[in-house]
Amino acid sequence: MYKKVPILVRLPQNGSTGIKKAKVIEKIETKVKENYFHFFEKQMLLHKALSKFRILTIRVERVVDQILSNIRKRAQEIDKDTKTKRK
Repeated sequence: MYKKVPILVRLPQNGSTGIKKAKVIEKIETKVKENYFHFFEKQMLLHKALSKFRILTIRVERVVDQILSNIRKRAQEIDKDTKTKRK
């Protein structure tokens, strides 16, 4: 380990390898990155829209569930009232 410390100190600290790439390779990489990130942005927008739609759907379901439970309670009360009146 002690022998490798000087070699490790000489390595670049910014994460690059220290080897320059050919211009053709750099152009290809930038084009691929631009296309990929453009696709990624579209995907993120779609994900956000679907998430908001999902939240809206859950809220609507909750309201419908509350309305249905109120209707059921009222129906049960009406059934109890009609049964007690018959007797």
